[in-house]
Amino acid sequence: MADKPTIESVLTEERTFPPSAEFAQNAYVKSFEEYEKMYSEAEADLPAFWAKQAEALDWFAPWEKVLEWEPPHAKW
Repeated sequence: MADKPTIESVLTEERTFPPSAEFAQNAYVKSFEEYEKMYSEAEADLPAFWAKQAEALDWFAPWEKVLEWEPPHAKW
């Protein structure tokens, strides 16, 4: 099997479209800087990041394991 992906993208998009102040004020992630911080946290430790996010939800029973990873399948 070839090492290259079967579909190659040659287009890129660099523009950003900031939300209105009203929308950002009511959003969970309120700024691009906050998004970048969250992204870095997730990149550093994905299970810990999602465990932290899951704490904001109500659960019938607490989870024992955040992620079961058996490539190519993930079970959250």
